[in-house]
Amino acid sequence: MTTTAAPPLRGPSSRWLASYAQLSTLAGLIIGPLILWRWPGRNDPWVRRNAAQALDFQITMLLVAYADIAVAAATHVFSDGLSLVFFFLYPLWIVAVYVLSIRATIRTWRGQDPGYPPTVRLLRRRLPDVEP
Repeated sequence: MTTTAAPPLRGPSSRWLASYAQLSTLAGLIIGPLILWRWPGRNDPWVRRNAAQALDFQITMLLVAYADIAVAAATHVFSDGLSLVFFFLYPLWIVAVYVLSIRATIRTWRGQDPGYPPTVRLLRRRLPDVEP
């Protein structure tokens, strides 16, 4: 039987700031994680890593939304049926963003890696690895 080690405990301020970075994406704000990535993230690699992951996730979701809108607009020109498919996919996308952000916030508060699905890595590739 294999046992997994518990994640290292983080200080309350680190966990709070990292969780706030994840939670602020619920409002659709890139400003919260961006500020936490630049300011407290300089001294705390855990906050910096989580803020960067939240930013990467938010940017990826914005790109997906813009692609969905562009495809819906393009298909509306040629066929009304396909544009309705993309119109109904947009609410599912919104639900997915909220569910994944809440899940990431809870996991971050527990001191675990947020566990986002594959996202465009714009900021994380420049970060040192931190033990989740």
